[in-house]
Amino acid sequence: MLEILITLIIAFILALIFGNYLYK
Repeated sequence: MLEILITLIIAFILALIFGNYLYK
């Protein structure tokens, strides 16, 4: 359960950074 939560958090952060990079 904890590993899944950490994976979701990392994926969300990466998606946020990647989305911000594409937006610029």
